[in-house]
Amino acid sequence: MGKAHTIAIVLFTASLLLLACTAAPQVPVPAPIPTPVPTPTPSLPTPTLPTIPKEILASHFGFVGAAVSYDEMTRLGIKWDRPHPGPFTWNGIERQKGTYSWYEPDRLVQQNQSFNLATLATIWPFTGWDQASWGDIGATRTIFEERLGRGRRKPYDMDAYRKFVLSLVERYDGDGKDDMPGLKLPIKYWEIGNEPSMQKGEMTFFSGTPEDYLEILKVTYEVVKEADPEAKVLHAGMAGMDPS
Repeated sequence: MGKAHTIAIVLFTASLLLLACTAAPQVPVPAPIPTPVPTPTPSLPTPTLPTIPKEILASHFGFVGAAVSYDEMTRLGIKWDRPHPGPFTWNGIERQKGTYSWYEPDRLVQQNQSFNLATLATIWPFTGWDQASWGDIGATRTIFEERLGRGRRKPYDMDAYRKFVLSLVERYDGDGKDDMPGLKLPIKYWEIGNEPSMQKGEMTFFSGTPEDYLEILKVTYEVVKEADPEAKVLHAGMAGMDPS
């Protein structure tokens, strides 16, 4: 092998080494971008729902119609009001089918709670347009007719009555859903009618059989519990001890 050839090989090898050493530098791999930690969303405070204070629940003293003298009720330490007949009447709230007026019951609840009185409400299951479906209601006036209407039979349209009771209890149960604005003392005790055994002339609170009243009581109980499982349902007080 000639000298010139050897030199050429050496020069070629050196060129390769030079190319290897002068190759383009590697592009540095960028450092990974840290995943941002999400800012926790502040939780909204749980709204405080209205409840009946323990000192009221512990009291066994009430009055039928405390509105006659709120100041006197306060002085005597009365904690419960059972308005009679009261404004929780189907006839007063739903005079036209499907249209509710809460003015009267709202006003009473607001007055009661302003004097720290809880309310035991009586549900009256009569309204004029529903009672008319039973036919002639007679000419004899009945007690509290201006509030309750004249007809005193069980609801003809029981589904319409169910809707009324559901709306009524929902408005005053204090669960934060469809409640009366400004509700502070919810209604947790509901009495169904009054003295259904009184069925003579003007002093008629109910017209029907014991089975009819039991049906009203059962339906009302189911709907009240559907709207407010904590509520208590009371049967109507008994009266009329006439042996006949």
